[in-house]
Amino acid sequence: MTASAAGYGVFVEYGSGDSVDVYRIGGQVDWEPKTWLPSGEGWETVGFWEGSVGYWKGSDTSPESTQSLDEVGAKAVLRVHGSGAGLRPYFEFGEGFRLLSHVHINANRGFATAFQFDNHIGLGLEFGSNGQYDVGYRFRHISNASIKHPNNGINVQELQLTYHFR
Repeated sequence: MTASAAGYGVFVEYGSGDSVDVYRIGGQVDWEPKTWLPSGEGWETVGFWEGSVGYWKGSDTSPESTQSLDEVGAKAVLRVHGSGAGLRPYFEFGEGFRLLSHVHINANRGFATAFQFDNHIGLGLEFGSNGQYDVGYRFRHISNASIKHPNNGINVQELQLTYHFR
């Protein structure tokens, strides 16, 4: 893949943590220029925009307090990955926002605002003849960054499967 081969991808994601299961679908669009800071040591830094919609299902011991909510979000992601063909490991981090349909997910978890900041760190592996397949792990933290109290953030561990159109 060359630096000018900008592309896009689609993904599905499942995550769990803090008494909630998260299901998400979304898309990614590469930044231009595609490659930033080529290291010459077999690694390169790339960036992309990510947008998604999701569904959260609260899992609480009392069924009457279990709720669900919908979300929409966008973020910028910076990724450092191996260059070349074949298996390419990566490390990434992202920062963005989420808009929640309402502010309670169960009796123990509520948010002061529907607007939430979204950041993650992750690692994974791109593979395929053009790096078109991608499986990754993300540790995501969502909170309102104390713009309103209480700031009951949530931590979720996620598995993401992506197909890149390159």
